[in-house]
Amino acid sequence: DQMTFDANDGTVSQNVWDAIQWELLQPSSKEKFDREKDAKHVKYKDIIVGVLESHLDRQLEELAGLRTKIEACTQNEVDGGGSNNMDMIRRYNEFLTEVFTKVKGNLRG
Repeated sequence: DQMTFDANDGTVSQNVWDAIQWELLQPSSKEKFDREKDAKHVKYKDIIVGVLESHLDRQLEELAGLRTKIEACTQNEVDGGGSNNMDMIRRYNEFLTEVFTKVKGNLRG
């Protein structure tokens, strides 16, 4: 299966573009969608990019909020002991933030 975003360079998979376009246009059949996909993608590119940008903005905001909570939990662990899971969660949050930031940077390019 194909990833939604390439973690290395922030490329968006064709499946993501197609899914957003499908939801926006709600075609009557898969055949019709496939026939008109390329032309409609050009016609509606700005709208499709806007939908994806909005999604990425929400995800980045949520990750920023979670980062604050992670830092508070990490501080509590330092003060009172605890598990090392927060370090793994923090690294994953940083990874997702980095990937989503790359994707967002590529959208209008």
